[in-house]
Amino acid sequence: EAMGWKKKVLSAFTPRDGADRLTRFAYGPIWAAISVIMIVINTVVIGCETQMSTTHHLEKALHREGNGWGGSPGNYDGTAFDVIEQIFLAWMIFEVLVNAYAQRGDFLRGRDKAW
Repeated sequence: EAMGWKKKVLSAFTPRDGADRLTRFAYGPIWAAISVIMIVINTVVIGCETQMSTTHHLEKALHREGNGWGGSPGNYDGTAFDVIEQIFLAWMIFEVLVNAYAQRGDFLRGRDKAW
């Protein structure tokens, strides 16, 4: 069937019969979308942090060697990124716990166990 992929996608969002509210939510497309959005935002934050930190440390090294392009390097404080990383860590732990609760034994022994 040409639309076989659609059945597979829809079956990915089907909780077991009699599932509680949290389990139904965790199997739903909204939870999946929130999880994907958080991953994308985390990726962007990591990229920004890496760029800013690398630029700062490169400017600092060049300035120390006398190869800077004028002025002293700016101040870089990674404290905000440290806090943001802790928030993302808390989210990821929460996400794993919700998925483990929703999937129960299938979380470790299900069809995606090797993933």
